[in-house]
Amino acid sequence: MQSKLDSDGYVIVPIRDFPLDVVRSEFDAMISSFPEFKDCDISKVVPVGGGFGALGNAGAFHAPFLRRMREIVTFNALEADIFDACGHKIEVLFDRIMFRRKGKTPQKEQIHRDLSAAAKKDDVIYGGWLNLDLVDQHFHTVPASHDVPNGSGFAIISDPMEKLMYQSRIVRIVVPSGHMLVFNQKLVHEIVATPAKHDMRRVFCAWRITDCDEPLFGESMTSKWINEQGVPLLKSGQTPRMWPKTYANFSKNWAPMEKWSKETFIDELVHDHVVKSSKFGTLKMKRVNPTMESLQQIGKKYTDYDRHEKALMCPWRMTYLYPTWKSEERIRIELPSKCDLEAYKIVKNTGMKARKPRVEIEESDSEDDIPLTKRFKIGK
Repeated sequence: MQSKLDSDGYVIVPIRDFPLDVVRSEFDAMISSFPEFKDCDISKVVPVGGGFGALGNAGAFHAPFLRRMREIVTFNALEADIFDACGHKIEVLFDRIMFRRKGKTPQKEQIHRDLSAAAKKDDVIYGGWLNLDLVDQHFHTVPASHDVPNGSGFAIISDPMEKLMYQSRIVRIVVPSGHMLVFNQKLVHEIVATPAKHDMRRVFCAWRITDCDEPLFGESMTSKWINEQGVPLLKSGQTPRMWPKTYANFSKNWAPMEKWSKETFIDELVHDHVVKSSKFGTLKMKRVNPTMESLQQIGKKYTDYDRHEKALMCPWRMTYLYPTWKSEERIRIELPSKCDLEAYKIVKNTGMKARKPRVEIEESDSEDDIPLTKRFKIGK
């Protein structure tokens, strides 16, 4: 799968031993019990404004369910040998979840690339999502369109001829139920404005392949997000929002936003806002902030991250991961070192057959560096 991700810019990964019905139920229970929400009926609640349905509250980044999912999707990506991480480090990046209600329509986005302004020259950033629906989801993209330098933010394809060329090459990729899409952030893709035929569920995921020791947004910022359980920046550098920027510009949205805020969120998060209009004059309304407070600020933190959960969010060559939803113990993961890579190159240059070093998965009785009871290589 590594060669496909490198050549086409995307790959579909099945998640093994994945009890989808159980996970979907836990996903819904997580949303219903977010610390920021009042007691919510998952069949009725609209947890975020706008049509896309990606949540921006702090709980949607730090709930124990999501911390577990980060480990599972990362393990499955490594087991499938999709990343060219030999001699490099991996950092798991924060990303959102999506709960798009039936009938909601995401805003159409022009063909674009999602580029990380914070990425270093040789970093490779991947995004994607895990499909938690019972039916297929779809990704509209131009395969093999990712061979461009790193850039900054949401990069629209604006050149008319280039845009026409890419539009003629867009294909619809199927992401089956219980499978994960992983794609290079530089891949050209688009968001299609199609109304949801049912409630849609996704867990977005992101990784950074790097030679750096510092996290993408620095150690201080990353530690603050983890320790205070705050709203982190996305890999693009954007701040997740609870409602679109344009919502507050239109008076028709003011009353619905106030009603939604009061009905959905705890009182501590519903604030007075002064709105000025040439038609209505100055009005005082209540609504949630577009960027929400940390869980520490409202005194409703989940359990603290353990040392492995913290380490996962910084560049690493060795870590411990839960391999499946039902796993009771983590498994040790180690990436090939630069020495392993150099040795491989030396042997290959002699003309002898050599296999590129693979990620190692190691099972042991402890999560410390002790003699291992079982070892096997990822990738056959």
